Amino acid sequence: MIWYPTDREENPLAVGVPCWNDPGMTDHRDAVLRLWGRQLYERQSEPLAWAEAVLEATGRPPTAVTAAMSGRLDAVADSPSDRAPLLFRTVAKLAANLRGDGRYDADVGTRIGPLALSLGEREPPLASPLGDALGHPPDGPTSLVTVHAAELSRNRTIRLRAIDALLEWAELGHPQARAALSEVACDHRTQDVTVWTKALNRIALFGDASVEPGLLRALADTGHRGVRWSALACAELGFRRAVPLITALLEHPDPMVREGACEALGLFEEPAAVPALAARLNDETNWVRSRAALALGQIGGDRALAVL
Repeated sequence: MIWYPTDREENPLAVGVPCWNDPGMTDHRDAVLRLWGRQLYERQSEPLAWAEAVLEATGRPPTAVTAAMSGRLDAVADSPSDRAPLLFRTVAKLAANLRGDGRYDADVGTRIGPLALSLGEREPPLASPLGDALGHPPDGPTSLVTVHAAELSRNRTIRLRAIDALLEWAELGHPQARAALSEVACDHRTQDVTVWTKALNRIALFGDASVEPGLLRALADTGHRGVRWSALACAELGFRRAVPLITALLEHPDPMVREGACEALGLFEEPAAVPALAARLNDETNWVRSRAALALGQIGGDRALAVL
């Protein structure tokens, strides 16, 4: 990994600032570090052992580490001699959660990366132990995005975690994350349906004309469990070639699909869909009727008004 050195020449092992090689990503350094800290924790095969190693690396007394690992946070009071109270208490809380309900607090986890880097810069002697315990930050975000993209072929738990991470990187504007998400959106048959729909729920982050053929194929596959999301994604991106296929979904046996078709046609504001939407005002499912009425209101015009 490549590092920019810190200004502490006397400590070459100090935790430094990652070298962000991706254009436009330097403005998101703090966000990237939060993601790194959280994802680093999530990937621990033995998270309690990891937490204990990080606690020890903060330089706190062994008694404080023992108290934290036993879940006695009331015994981990800050004192003037504490050199790393914020990082210590953050990791201690994670350990307590694991020993209690076994759940990971993602919000707490996002603080680990920035706190560790800040502590390493303020306290040079702690930098090397922290680096060994935490794992050094990535050489820019691309190295992490590459890992997430590869994880899309792993087991289902890892795939779901990877798609969430890729969506977060896409929100930060990372081009490689957007490309990986586009690949997911383009091939509905090879993807776990939950992974695929998670991507389509955020299609505006990465979708462009390149995903249109794949989405139209998915839309035509009316037996696929994600067909509702195909319709909404096409509407979100304005792919008007999808309108006839979406209109046909108004007759789908699944009411959730019919509702999604109504919503999509409303987003298109498609006047030609008024007669088909009017028929859904008598749908057997009340939320489909409501969505059809809303879509007609979005389309507007004399014909839709007359129907309403």
